[in-house]
Amino acid sequence: MIRFPDGKTDTASKAQSSQLVRNWRAFSFLAVIALAALAFWQPVRHYVLTAGVLRSDAPSESALAEAVEGASDPTQVLQRIWQAGSLSGRGFVIGYLQRNQKPDALPVRQMQPVLEQATWDADLDTREAAFSVLEQQKSPSLRRWLRQQLSDADPAVRALAVQHLSRIASSNDVPAVVRLLDDPDPRVVAVTGTLLKRVTGQDFGLKATQALPKFAWPLSTPPVPVDWAGLNRGRDAWREWWAKHRACFPSEEHPSESAPHFFARPTPDFALEDFDGRRVRLSDFRGKAVLVGFWNLTNDLSTVDEPAFHALLQHRGNDLAVLSIAIDPAVWPEESCGDHGGGHGDEHGDAHEPAQSHCHKARMDLAGTRAAARALAARSGVRHPVLVDTTAALAIRYAVNDLPAYVLLDAQGNLRRRVTGSRTEATFRAMVDEITPTASLPTSGRN
Repeated sequence: MIRFPDGKTDTASKAQSSQLVRNWRAFSFLAVIALAALAFWQPVRHYVLTAGVLRSDAPSESALAEAVEGASDPTQVLQRIWQAGSLSGRGFVIGYLQRNQKPDALPVRQMQPVLEQATWDADLDTREAAFSVLEQQKSPSLRRWLRQQLSDADPAVRALAVQHLSRIASSNDVPAVVRLLDDPDPRVVAVTGTLLKRVTGQDFGLKATQALPKFAWPLSTPPVPVDWAGLNRGRDAWREWWAKHRACFPSEEHPSESAPHFFARPTPDFALEDFDGRRVRLSDFRGKAVLVGFWNLTNDLSTVDEPAFHALLQHRGNDLAVLSIAIDPAVWPEESCGDHGGGHGDEHGDAHEPAQSHCHKARMDLAGTRAAARALAARSGVRHPVLVDTTAALAIRYAVNDLPAYVLLDAQGNLRRRVTGSRTEATFRAMVDEITPTASLPTSGRN
């Protein structure tokens, strides 16, 4: 007689087997999800990081480096960072090219359009780095770009162009350079003498040490004085020599002095309060060129160019606004804080505010900051708006590391210049003249 299993026992066994199957399926599904997350986590993380860097007005160097080094195609990411337009981003791109000159490390040839634009960048530091890369690459166009900048409105650009040109100069460059013996800036004259000596073999005692080509210096020490007597003797001797030997050098038409408009770059709006608590926006001055100067609240030397601003406003007040931004060193943030540049806006949620880092040092007492700014403005005889940057966020946006520093924006809000170090009223006026449509053309093209 055959005995069949109990029906209940059979049902329980089937239920147990079914549960095991469901558990196994769930485990398999979770394992697949985990493996997929592991496989895609890094690409997703890199995508988010890169998107944040491209949106930021002031991405940190560490975030920029991670975005480039983690990319399957670093060149493409470098190009996107350049096109995004932040000062810190553009400076990083050219610096990265400087550090990766080997052909197998980075296809620099693909970055030639970027390097060409960089030679006319608003930031002089970026221009200088681009010159260095093109020089190392032995670019045949470098001489032309350098010679075009011998007539730039900023004497720091002219001096920089002469310094780089002297490394590749030939006798064909002498007619284009010798005219800078008449330059009103002693530093340009000094480096011109160095180039002429190198090319011609003549030495009339004109040397760079008579006027060191430094336009910025620590505010704790005064600039090195100019040896005017030595400069004048040297350039008079060069002028006499040139009058006798002009025919020995080929007469070459000087390249066009008009600069490409690569360096015009839109800049986001910003809003800060003055020392009376009134809120002032950059967009309030739309339709005028805006010259922005940055102060160190603890050092009166950072306001050294205020008399030049006053004179400039007397002549160009209808189409120019001047803003001074007061910063206390106590709130200056550290770049190494690791801010990946993804955040915009301040605690009030204004998307047009300067980007701020989570690691800013504690704000100063606001009343004390305003009082210090008011006192410094009074001592300096300032008559234009003075705004208080309580977190140094605007200085970070404009890559301000040394003071005094200046940013020039055109009437449409495009960034046209960022310079460090003192400038004369004539130089500021020349910079404004070249970006204001109603300005009369300067007679010499130099100031």
